[in-house]
Amino acid sequence: MAWAADHDVWIVSDETYVDLGFRSVPAPSLVEPGVTDRLVTVGSVSKSYAMTGWRVGWMSGPKKVIDTATAIQSHTTSNVGRVAQKAALAALTGPDVRAGFRTVLRERLSLCESVLGPLGLIRTRPDGGFYIFPDVRRFDPDDVTVADRLLNAGVIAVPGTSFGTPGHLRLSFAVEEEQLRRGLLTMATVLNDWGN
Repeated sequence: MAWAADHDVWIVSDETYVDLGFRSVPAPSLVEPGVTDRLVTVGSVSKSYAMTGWRVGWMSGPKKVIDTATAIQSHTTSNVGRVAQKAALAALTGPDVRAGFRTVLRERLSLCESVLGPLGLIRTRPDGGFYIFPDVRRFDPDDVTVADRLLNAGVIAVPGTSFGTPGHLRLSFAVEEEQLRRGLLTMATVLNDWGN
């Protein structure tokens, strides 16, 4: 952050996943005072409150930046619907569900590791969130080929190439436990039978 201050660089801190960390790390917005006048922080209820698709978020930063962004947004997209606003308000002001959600996600991650770990697919454990990026290069260097074969078996996996990790897949473990277990076991079967 000192580098940004020294070079007059703006920082946009996406804190959408900040509440879903599996270990304690400082929030990206906790920066040195000299940077705060060039810091914009964005967040949403999408991840921490399991409200993907509701499209409710916020931005904070210097007033001039926020005013300009608001002016642009008001002419390029429609406003957030009332139902979504009320739901977001209830999430933010109601009982805190984030700790329970993190516990569920840790359990689901452990399930992923127990099934995919023995296949050597998980090289790096995520620090938070609800995605893993198994390395499938030993089955085929083209992650799209692997994703297509899994899709034909009923498992949805997004090629990692779309996220800057070619040779990997992006899997979400924020699904119902039994559905996740079935998908992982199917994936393990498909990959175990890859060369046959």
